[in-house]
Amino acid sequence: MRHDWTGSLLRPVLFAGAASVLLGACTPQVRVHGFVPTADELDLIEPGLDTQDSVADRIGRPANSNLLGDPVWYYVQSRMEQLTYNPPRETDRQVVVIAFTEDGLVKSIDRFGLEGGRVIDLNTRVTVTDPNRLGILQQFLGNLFNLNAEQLFNNS
Repeated sequence: MRHDWTGSLLRPVLFAGAASVLLGACTPQVRVHGFVPTADELDLIEPGLDTQDSVADRIGRPANSNLLGDPVWYYVQSRMEQLTYNPPRETDRQVVVIAFTEDGLVKSIDRFGLEGGRVIDLNTRVTVTDPNRLGILQQFLGNLFNLNAEQLFNNS
């Protein structure tokens, strides 16, 4: 009597392969985009003392900076998860904003995160408000045909 090992081994191997494929489909694919310095790295930066060069030496230059003409560096990191056929979903976002004075000194360091779909302030070390910033309507009208808002609404 001869025993056929091929038939008896093939079924468990196929079952194990199918089970691993099914279990693998239940595991979300995780992708992390961008870079954000750690809290320990940010603690080494002193507002009023450090410069753009010293910050670049300690944590590197960001991919996004000076977007609105202000001397501001943005470090952004997003974590995306995708489960099977569902669209990717952002599960975490960290944003570090380092603002500099006109002289190139660190003015403030702010850290924001994503919680419940809303951006929240995680850690603000220095907050400086600029009363000379333009409002949204002033910016829009100022850029539209290079008009001044006072010229547009003033009838005299």
